[in-house]
Amino acid sequence: MKRSIIKLILLPAFVTILSLHAVASNNDSIFAKGFWTNIQVSVRGDYGFFVHHHLEMTRFGKHFPTFEVALQKKTYGNDVWQSYFNYPTFGVAAFYSPLGNTDIIGQSVAVYPFITFHFLKSEKNQLNFRFGGGLGYLTKKYDRYDNYQNTSIGSHITAAFNIGLEYSRVIAKRYTIGLHVGLVHFSNGSTRVPNNGLNLITAGISATYLLQNEPEKNIPRPEKIGHPYSGWKKDLWSYYLSMQISAKDIDQYRGYGRNWAVYDLSGNVMKRVSFLSKVGVGINVVYDDSDKRFLEDEGKTFNDAELIKLGIAASYEIMLGSTSVLVNIGGHVTGKRRADGILYEKVMLKQNITKHTFGALSLTFHNFAADYIGYGIGFRIN
Repeated sequence: MKRSIIKLILLPAFVTILSLHAVASNNDSIFAKGFWTNIQVSVRGDYGFFVHHHLEMTRFGKHFPTFEVALQKKTYGNDVWQSYFNYPTFGVAAFYSPLGNTDIIGQSVAVYPFITFHFLKSEKNQLNFRFGGGLGYLTKKYDRYDNYQNTSIGSHITAAFNIGLEYSRVIAKRYTIGLHVGLVHFSNGSTRVPNNGLNLITAGISATYLLQNEPEKNIPRPEKIGHPYSGWKKDLWSYYLSMQISAKDIDQYRGYGRNWAVYDLSGNVMKRVSFLSKVGVGINVVYDDSDKRFLEDEGKTFNDAELIKLGIAASYEIMLGSTSVLVNIGGHVTGKRRADGILYEKVMLKQNITKHTFGALSLTFHNFAADYIGYGIGFRIN
């Protein structure tokens, strides 16, 4: 039981660690004076309701408030990539909602780093898109005896994600107000079933205060950055090798009470095509321990080598300084059990640790249905 709790904590906490490191890993250390430039405090008050994506959720029809406090930093171009994305804002938020105070669903708290992209930005007005992900906690979870009506979440500790659109307006030199709508999602990545998840639609207002008297002026993007990215020069190519592990449950009757390990070895060959992006091909070698249980129940014979799933994928990577997002879309060409689907999609968050190593957090889908979360380490050349 203790091992399962540790795994549940590690998965979403890894998102938080990578994201916090991303904020401080570029030109400014979190302990340096420059890091605290352009720091803001933001508070949000929202009104929300559940999205009934499963029939059994319709009994939870209450509307409820949500609250959030955030510490955030406006970038101003001290890393060149920031100017390409119109000087986004990073932050860390604390979230709370009573979720209607039901004895079945309970209440929720979360802490998640986030990034806000400013699509339309003038001196006074902004239209923003925000995405965040981190650690959540739900006071109630599924229990086959005491809380069998909660078919949404099988664990107290979850990952928490937040996406939203916001209109904001500067009303004074250090004060900004905003209106926003968003989606909050709680899920444990199938580390404990059931894992239908909780989806909250929210809308509300925000107020933001700049701690310093004057914000730093944005540094314009340089006219030219390095060499062109056409051709086949050696320094345009990168090579990645990473290993992620995962723990997943399969259903509350077959697998409840234990986790099944998934081992995922990935390799990617990437060519840089612009300052912000690379394209390439990837190979994924996956061993999913839960496949044994399914094949045994189906009365099929197999050996361990037949359980290995070899996948070949097209790859795309977008780079945000020392942080990047790598996407693989491909298909499994081997593996005795491929009932989840031949096609797979994998999204990996990469955070450089040293010149040749990176931390990796990945979410793998089959036919666009989430299967498992993996976390690990990788190595790179160039």
